[in-house]
Amino acid sequence: MARKVELEDLAIDFTSMIDIIFQLIIFFLLMPFKGMEGVLDSYLPNEGSAQQTTKNPPETVFNIILRSEPAGEPGKIATRLTFNNVPMGRDIITLAPETIAQMSSSAMRQALKEEAKGDEEQLHPDRSTTFRDLLAALEKAARGSEKGHETSILLDANPRVPFKVVLAVLNCIKGGKYTKLKFIRPPDEIWKAD
Repeated sequence: MARKVELEDLAIDFTSMIDIIFQLIIFFLLMPFKGMEGVLDSYLPNEGSAQQTTKNPPETVFNIILRSEPAGEPGKIATRLTFNNVPMGRDIITLAPETIAQMSSSAMRQALKEEAKGDEEQLHPDRSTTFRDLLAALEKAARGSEKGHETSILLDANPRVPFKVVLAVLNCIKGGKYTKLKFIRPPDEIWKAD
């Protein structure tokens, strides 16, 4: 006699999977969206517009030029800041990025701590003669210009200039109450892959 085997209804329990899906939905709905931090409007010239501005400038423009080159000390670079072709203060001496990249992590930490101490003296507008000179030149130029603080500032930095120096210049421009800033288009060769 054959025994009757009762088959149970097999069912898959979706409760835990639905709980996880709802938790993920709630997580993504409540998570704050990150926007671009420190968005800075920049207006790069179009092809050929640099030649037009040199022939017939449409407006008065103040020029800030930053140039970095190897300093006398090994592994350091010196950045010279000029405003309308007048050098401002002393050169800013910083570690070269390639020097930092070659250090071990402990040596890098120590070197960056030392660098931060020097940055207070070289990049802070209250302590640095370079940036005090730049602020004074910006104020004097605004008084002598018909547009004042509405005059455009053209910032030209070569690729070796450390970003912290560019940032200190931008802070100085902001502190000088200027509102129009344009960047010089970098040379095409820096965009080419090696």
